[in-house]
Amino acid sequence: MKIGISATAFFPYEHNLGISNTLYLTTKVLRDKFDLDVSVYVPGTKEMKKEEEFNGIRIRRFPFFRVLTDWTVSAGLLNALKSDGFDLIHSYHYGYFPATAGFLAARSTKVPHVLTTSYHPGQSTLLKSVMMRLYNTVHGKFLLKESSRVLPQNVDELNHLRKIADFNYDIIPCPINDDVFYPSQHKNDRITILFMGTLVPWKGADVAFNICKELEKEHDVRFVFIGVGILEKEMKKHAGRNFTFLKNLPQNVLGRYVRSADIFLYPTKYESFGRVIAEAEMSGLPVISTKVGAVPETAGDGGLLVDYGNWNKMKELVSLLVEDSRLRKRISKKAVKHAGQYKDDAVATRVYDIYREVLK
Repeated sequence: MKIGISATAFFPYEHNLGISNTLYLTTKVLRDKFDLDVSVYVPGTKEMKKEEEFNGIRIRRFPFFRVLTDWTVSAGLLNALKSDGFDLIHSYHYGYFPATAGFLAARSTKVPHVLTTSYHPGQSTLLKSVMMRLYNTVHGKFLLKESSRVLPQNVDELNHLRKIADFNYDIIPCPINDDVFYPSQHKNDRITILFMGTLVPWKGADVAFNICKELEKEHDVRFVFIGVGILEKEMKKHAGRNFTFLKNLPQNVLGRYVRSADIFLYPTKYESFGRVIAEAEMSGLPVISTKVGAVPETAGDGGLLVDYGNWNKMKELVSLLVEDSRLRKRISKKAVKHAGQYKDDAVATRVYDIYREVLK
């Protein structure tokens, strides 16, 4: 089975960019477990290799030009997809050129097309919102309806896309590396509360920090913040001795810090999936987060959720878990069970089964 994959980005290692990480973990299993012939096609800069091979996966990068800020167009990428002779083409990232290129190449060569949407409904500027509405009307509706299979990450994403068109779908979540994120009985002497993510307001880093500052007055606990962002300097300036800030950790080190924590605190404003929530739950951490976007689905019964902005309630829940070890352990078990569906082998196997179905 020869598979061509078109995506907005791909690094042949685990990366904090969601699309690349999803693609890396999926293709690794497709190659190692099912021995598929996989080639990945992405836009690339002059500094990047035009072609390389990793773990048996061929990676090709093509020159592009930008439209506005985020949209990249590459005729070379489209032409290569058409000419390299695939049994199936799988595109990643609805709303961007590589998804369009994969679809057009599949139509041209009369092979099945699978689309992983990774759809983000919120657009940051009025111009981007107008561009997305235009894309939905002119091309997106056709792309969704005519693809052999569309793969939203969750029901929340599916419901947004169904406002554009009806289509054949399977819900396939983001894969998480369970060689890195798994439960451990070895904890710190003191309860540790973890925030992991970009240190920006819309991820709730400032809210988490303020809650932790209040908790520091009431409990003998540690606070670990992992990530980078515009809030980092100000948070460090006002942090007490119980705070630790980390960034740019190798995956094995990151996993060790996550496993050693006891509670994951994440007051996010919106998530289309929430990869860090899945990583925390796979590591056995009860999650305290918000009822926004796909968070309720991703967290499941491994999370305690509040309405966005109800920070007093969130602080109460954190205190409750700090004080009640039995409740903490009970939710931890639920978190591990719920997050089992995100293991990279399980996710990639479902993708492989879909390939087989659409190729019949």
